[in-house]
Amino acid sequence: MIALDQLRQRFDQAMSGRPEALGWGPGRVNLIGGHVDYNQGLVLPIAIDKGIATALRRRNDKAFNVFSVDLDQRVELAALPTQRIGSFADYLIGVLHELHALGLPQSGWDVLTWGDMPVGGGLSSSAALELSVAMAACAASGFEVDRKQLALACQRAENGFVGMHCGILDQFASAFGLADHALLIDCRSLEHRNVALPQDAFEVAVIDSGVSRKLADSRFNQRRRECEQAARALGVDSLRDASLQMLQNAGIEPLLERRARHIICEIERVRLAVRALEHGDVTHCGELISASHSSLRDDYQVSMEQLDALCQLADGLSGVFGSRLVGGGFGGCTIHLTQRGIFDTLRQRVVEPYSRRFDLKARLMQFTAANGAFSEHCF
Repeated sequence: MIALDQLRQRFDQAMSGRPEALGWGPGRVNLIGGHVDYNQGLVLPIAIDKGIATALRRRNDKAFNVFSVDLDQRVELAALPTQRIGSFADYLIGVLHELHALGLPQSGWDVLTWGDMPVGGGLSSSAALELSVAMAACAASGFEVDRKQLALACQRAENGFVGMHCGILDQFASAFGLADHALLIDCRSLEHRNVALPQDAFEVAVIDSGVSRKLADSRFNQRRRECEQAARALGVDSLRDASLQMLQNAGIEPLLERRARHIICEIERVRLAVRALEHGDVTHCGELISASHSSLRDDYQVSMEQLDALCQLADGLSGVFGSRLVGGGFGGCTIHLTQRGIFDTLRQRVVEPYSRRFDLKARLMQFTAANGAFSEHCF
């Protein structure tokens, strides 16, 4: 996590003065429930101890001035634009528009963002950025809005302004995460509860494949359309309402059948994974995670050779319970549920041979389940 004192110093250097408020938004790792959120199903993410921090202050004019430490990029505009500008700043602009619609007082903004997580790695740096900006802007303005509405506003910003049609998983995980717990989210009702993780039973390792992707420019939105087509073909509002028997009897187009089968089975895998964790059965939870990857690879077709190789290498090791891709796929990261103390083995037996094979710089990371987004007012 970025040290808040350092964040204040970087803001002072970039913006010549103190910030009014700071915000923190954690990234997330979805243990299981891939591509289920926008199908109104069940997902099981954890907020992680890495994310994006934001420092900001209001201006007396309408100008919008933002600097990204990670990208070493600055955007300066005379006013908050009403359309995308094709920059990282689009996420911030969209969030501020949504907050203004909720009643946040209009103003100009000086904003600095700084993260300690890989961007484009499938850990939802976008939701982390959105929540950190939203929390800081509300704190600076003394504007109160509950976390649920804040998460929904951030999702609307990403859907409507940025054009990435994600579900609610990422924003809810960043908003409602709890240390040492996963978060079970019903993406239809938005009911959610924390699920305690068996302590000292396993570690969560994540490997950045070195293959980045931009989801808004990928096949992610195409998969969402295919799910909508499959639901219509089955005569249901959402694939959340479909069953395997219904799918077997319907005789729909083979491609749509594969998409629907993944969603139907993945929702059941989430239920079973929660039950396994509640009974301390990490082995079964790992088996479900690996089954999720197979389904994402074969039925949903969002994997790729590099992600498959990482999962195959890891699952061949003693002490690895299960592996799968995380995020939208088409690059990014893989998650590995492992025994404690095999970090070096993963580096030597997975990361190093993978990097040699694909001539890519893979990165091995360990995360802990962390608390959700927060803000701090600067006096």
